[in-house]
Amino acid sequence: MMRRRRRGLVPVVVAIALLAATAGAALTASSPIAALSVSGSPFSPNGDGVRDTVLLRLQLAEPATVTVRVIDFGAHTVAVLASSRALGTGIRTFSWNGRDRQRRTVADGAYRFRVTAASGGRTWTATSGWITKSALVAYRPNPGAVTVVIGPGHGGPDPGAVAYDGTYEKTYNLDVSRRLAAMLRGAGVAVVMTRSTDTAVNPRRLDLTGDGRWTSQDESQARNDRANAAGADLYLVLHNDAYRDSRAHGTTTFCRSDRPWGDLSCLLARYVQAESLAALGRFRSSTWAPFDRGVRWHDFYALSPYARPYPVRSTLMPAALAEALFVTNPGDLASLRNPAVRQALAAAYYRAVCRWLAARAWGARYEVLEGPTSLVAGSSGLFWVEVTNRGIKALPAGTALVAGMQVAVPLFDGRGERAPADLVAGSVALTAPLAPGASTILEVPVTAPGSAGSWIAEFGLVLPNGARLDRRGVVRAQSRLTVDLAVEATPSP
Repeated sequence: MMRRRRRGLVPVVVAIALLAATAGAALTASSPIAALSVSGSPFSPNGDGVRDTVLLRLQLAEPATVTVRVIDFGAHTVAVLASSRALGTGIRTFSWNGRDRQRRTVADGAYRFRVTAASGGRTWTATSGWITKSALVAYRPNPGAVTVVIGPGHGGPDPGAVAYDGTYEKTYNLDVSRRLAAMLRGAGVAVVMTRSTDTAVNPRRLDLTGDGRWTSQDESQARNDRANAAGADLYLVLHNDAYRDSRAHGTTTFCRSDRPWGDLSCLLARYVQAESLAALGRFRSSTWAPFDRGVRWHDFYALSPYARPYPVRSTLMPAALAEALFVTNPGDLASLRNPAVRQALAAAYYRAVCRWLAARAWGARYEVLEGPTSLVAGSSGLFWVEVTNRGIKALPAGTALVAGMQVAVPLFDGRGERAPADLVAGSVALTAPLAPGASTILEVPVTAPGSAGSWIAEFGLVLPNGARLDRRGVVRAQSRLTVDLAVEATPSP
């Protein structure tokens, strides 16, 4: 049986944890709570009979007195579905219609079921995975097929902007990012955060740009590397703004149009801007109102194409950077300090991501399952690559998975649109259309270059009309390959 082993080129200095959403909870053997699972997320209780409720499936290993609560992102109880109810062994289901204890519909966001079970004088508690309340489903064909990278701005020793009340921009960035991640995970989407705590992404201050010294560019490069290594569909960087004049206020989203997939980046930015303003508009008052600063261009490291001297490795997928509010403006800061506003922003970003995924025609993910690590110059080997369609269009028959070879660098240089023409080393075509959300494993014959050394084998799809998906922001798979010269046999005496 073929071994399923990932051999992608992942920067060793930038570890990645793909934090997938879970529907269950880890429980001790002695607990009467044998299992928890959730179905029906995301849900939208609008009375149309479709996804109006979300269900909790609770399995008890022994009789217990059970309380079932719904908690919000901050772990506050919003609803009680069962209170000290005596239940026997077996499976029970509980339905939540998205209303709180006052029968008001709760805000869009991430929630959880929390179960407390008492038996024999002891009490156990278990918490389900995230539940997402939203009218939008993230990539309906197969939410688990897509990966979103979220980049909370600043972190660790870098506070970002400092508000007049002494609070840090980095704190608000991380809170909104974590709320967004919870919503996406509750919808079944794979999420990678460049940081999930108040830390730097490159805490050891490694020289990742190769200029012989550590600067803030190395921290930015670590974030780019993490997004690229995740093979993300999109990269959303979340910040809040600041200016020396406290009158400056409002919401801005940035993108770069000067890349082959710039139209997709700016489409994401327009969705983010529109959804952010709509969400903030609900908090308008006699003393504060949101202000639209528009979608703008800026040479942020996370958005810029490959250039010298920086970025050394640019991001290879569509990306946008949001500046939600000004921490240096009293009205904006007062809004940002409100958890309800931060939750509304997270829900706005979630909707923007859903809208973007539903509009993208072509998307894919590649995973190198197996293949040689070394070949003799000019010889051939076989790679097994799993291809997943992450676009809304079927990949047509005749779409080719093409293998290219590039001379190896310490880390793949991420030049993307400015990469030199690949040395084509092999290809294999789809014999039938691949539906959105579906996967297939392709066996690709690859011919090694004629010269010895260290190489990178790259894999990417090319449509029948010749369009390359890496030019649409689809990150190519990469695998290292050592090429050796053939050793001539020594003649016998």
